[in-house]
Amino acid sequence: MRHFTEEECAVELEKERIKAKDIINDKDKFDRFLKKLEAKLRKFPRVGEQLADLPVMISLVKDFVKGEYKVVPMKSILYIVMALLYFVSPIDLVPDFIFGAGMVDDASVLLVALKNCHDDIEAYREWKDDMSNEII
Repeated sequence: MRHFTEEECAVELEKERIKAKDIINDKDKFDRFLKKLEAKLRKFPRVGEQLADLPVMISLVKDFVKGEYKVVPMKSILYIVMALLYFVSPIDLVPDFIFGAGMVDDASVLLVALKNCHDDIEAYREWKDDMSNEII
């Protein structure tokens, strides 16, 4: 199975920038996007701990769009949404209908986004944990 380079993934991510900005600024589009994302996640095979932060990425963007968490650079939000858009798209570098390989490119792009936004995702995770502890 082909391994995708970080550069190839970055090029594919960049293609989603305009759509990402549009989704972040439109709550209806954001809600529709989340429904597509959840549907795709149900089909995505388990890829272990490498993508364990995917739900945290989704939660981070949700809280940002709702205005509940703003202590994150817009660059990271865009990067995460671009990666999630790529993940949702059935037609990308390797179409999803190509069994196995179609999911590998999606995972590769998500991993690049995770790598580039790691510190912001960790800061959000700490904030979310602190918020949960305050409720208890």
